[in-house]
Parts: sequence; structure tokens; C-alpha cells
Amino acid sequence: MLKSITLSTGLVISSGTMFSLLQSCQQKDVINWNPAYLSREDAITVSEIANIILPKTDLPGAIEMAVPQFIDLLMKDVFEDEQNKKFLAGMEIFNKQFKQQSGSKFNEEGQENQKSFVEKLYNLPYSEAQDVLSLVKKKSAPSGQEDKYLMYSFLVNLRDLTIKSYFTSEKIGEEVLSYDPIPGRQEGCVPVEDVGNVWSL
Repeated sequence: MLKSITLSTGLVISSGTMFSLLQSCQQKDVINWNPAYLSREDAITVSEIANIILPKTDLPGAIEMAVPQFIDLLMKDVFEDEQNKKFLAGMEIFNKQFKQQSGSKFNEEGQENQKSFVEKLYNLPYSEAQDVLSLVKKKSAPSGQEDKYLMYSFLVNLRDLTIKSYFTSEKIGEEVLSYDPIPGRQEGCVPVEDVGNVWSL
């Protein structure tokens, strides 16, 4: 899924801003944390999709790294109203399409049905994925493609935010990525295999 749709959100957020916001997300239970911007139902949807994108394996997943809480704080403190409205509109269409297909609400379905629906939307054939990426790069929806434009803008944005916030977390930066809090001389071209992993800083 991580390789299927790759598109930058077009938002530039400094590492310091992302780090400080992430550290303020302490609770990690999707049932118990209180959203600062999102409605509770929307926060659960974001949490469930983030968990599908980066589930817990031998490494902590998006939920353990408080990714949904971080996204909620970004919407409250960083993103502009227009960006948030687009995100929420896309989520609404996502939920409507799920209900049309399954007959029930996304947040009320079992994990397997949720996962199947989300993976189907992300794992598009190559040519269709390219069409989707071209569509969401547009500033506004072409006539007749409003729902598809908004839903995939939401999905691509959420996927990128999930991955970026996950790899900005302190635990992942220090324990998973290569980490050197006091770097030495700058070396521009060093093969990844020489350091064993991508650098977190």
C-alpha cells in the first residue's frame, strides 16, 4: 500500500514543528483520546485508516505512535480552513461510498471489511493510479469528477500525513531509522547500506 499512491501533500512543515506537535500527543487509544479539531467520529475514521496504512507489526504502528492525534493537531494549529474543509469533504464522500457498498457505516464495520475497502482504493492498477494522481494535483475538481477528486485528495493526503508523522516520531527516529544526535562531517553521497538505514535527522 505504501508504494501504490505516492504524492506529496504539497505542504512544507518543518521538522521542529512536526516533532513538537507529535510530542504533545500522549494518549494512544483511539477510544480514549479527545480530538482537538476533528469530530469524534471523524477522528475514529482517521485512526482506523491510519492503522490500515501502518499497522502494528514487530514495530509499533500508527496508533502506537499517536499519528491520528498528530493529524488532528495539524488540522487545528497548522492547516488553513480551506485545506481542512477539503479533507473533511473527501472523508464524507469516502464514508458515503463505503455505506453504499456495504450498507453500514465505516466506523461500525469489522476490521477486515474496512481493510478490504481501503486497500482496494489505494491498490489501483498503475494506469488508473496515474490518472488519480493527475486528478488530485489539480487545484479544483473537473466537472463531473467532484466526488472522485475530493475522496482521493483525502486518501492521498491522509496517507502522506500518516507516513510523514510516523517517521517524524522520536521513537521511530531513534530506534528504527539511523540516528546520530551529534553528527560529524557532512558526506553528500554515502550508500544507504553503509549506514544501515535512512537517517532520521
